[in-house]
Amino acid sequence: MIFFFFKETFVLSDDFGKDLQSVQNLQRKHDNVERDISVLQEKVENLRKDGARIQQDVPEGADQIDKRLADMIQAWDDLRTKVKFYLFNKKKKIFISKIFLVR
Repeated sequence: MIFFFFKETFVLSDDFGKDLQSVQNLQRKHDNVERDISVLQEKVENLRKDGARIQQDVPEGADQIDKRLADMIQAWDDLRTKVKFYLFNKKKKIFISKIFLVR
């Protein structure tokens, strides 16, 4: 879940660049975050499946596994919600910054 934190830090940043080069760098980071989120989605799904399988194989640890899965899923859902909202707004602001910095 530490990886989630690093992505969240970028997403929540109010940095929109001060010149064209920094705006372009932010755009690349933005694109990378979107790709990373897609990859993470697949990993989260695999962890859910693995967790369910392990719960069946090791019933005495099912409660602990269930708690960890719930924590991971909550963190994932929180991150996706923030990413959708903030990346949409950041994308708009980066686009606007590009317009004003190119002139």
